[in-house]
Amino acid sequence: MNELYRSNVALIVRNSDGLILAGERRDIPGNWQLPQGGVDDGESFEMAAWRELLEETGLIKESLRLIQQSAPVSYRFPDHAQGWRGFVGQQQRYFLLDLIDSTVKPVPSDEFSGWLWLSVKEVYKRIVDFKKSAYKQAFTDIFGEGWNVD
Repeated sequence: MNELYRSNVALIVRNSDGLILAGERRDIPGNWQLPQGGVDDGESFEMAAWRELLEETGLIKESLRLIQQSAPVSYRFPDHAQGWRGFVGQQQRYFLLDLIDSTVKPVPSDEFSGWLWLSVKEVYKRIVDFKKSAYKQAFTDIFGEGWNVD
């Protein structure tokens, strides 16, 4: 059986206090995650990252600086969501972006009802279980072992 993973980007937006932007999902209140989304046909991962950032947070490219991206990280959807759009999960690249204009604020979107600035450890604690291993791998790739909650 050929298992398909959706190409996806996730955005680690960091403010000047070192806190990370996390959004509460509009469709599942109480569930938090980083802004993320699929890579469209003909789009690079970086192009998708900037597009998703604008769509989900209202933040524009000019207000941030791209610092780095992670190696590809995969996670599987929970059993009840297997086959969503023909995929068993997502393969993501995480982009670390530093906010360089402290006057801009993220806004609610179709996907997110609100935003909080949280520590990396607090973001990790709020993530749904099926994404935790992917977040842990990406955070370790980007921030090193020191952030780890274990």
